[in-house]
Amino acid sequence: MLIGLVLALAAFSQFENGRSPFGRTVWVPLLYQILVVTPALLYFGFVHPDWTWLYLVDPRRLPAGITILFVLATAAALLGGYLGGWVLLRARHRQALMGIIAVGGAALLSALFVFRDRLRHAGSYLEFTTGNAPLLAERKLGWSLGLVAGGLIIALLLSVRFLVAQGQREREG
Repeated sequence: MLIGLVLALAAFSQFENGRSPFGRTVWVPLLYQILVVTPALLYFGFVHPDWTWLYLVDPRRLPAGITILFVLATAAALLGGYLGGWVLLRARHRQALMGIIAVGGAALLSALFVFRDRLRHAGSYLEFTTGNAPLLAERKLGWSLGLVAGGLIIALLLSVRFLVAQGQREREG
């Protein structure tokens, strides 16, 4: 949802000028979800399910399609954030949107802090619960997580840059 809000904020020029959220700009969050987020979620959900669930539940006890449902829920949250941001910008509440993004970012950082021990380990549910899970850097999950996180960030920055540039072109032209 936070990414959707950020992408909406990046498109503030278009939205404050009355553009529909279902115009050209909607392709940015859709493509970000389809090309970047979905493959990452599918990879971690199917290859590293124990870590993906932060060792809170044994993934073998979850229904078979849970990863697909998680991908769909993530897509709905991203688009919901994007549309929610559009509503705020259309009502000329850009400061409120920036405040919500700041609170969401703080909540994300807090969650990373709270779950830092679970995030640092790469093993099975059984290994983690018995205290025998190796550190993230000792398994392929460590470098694959680094590559995926880098890709997510770069794609987000490029998406934001595109939306801002598109808004500037519309204001000038």
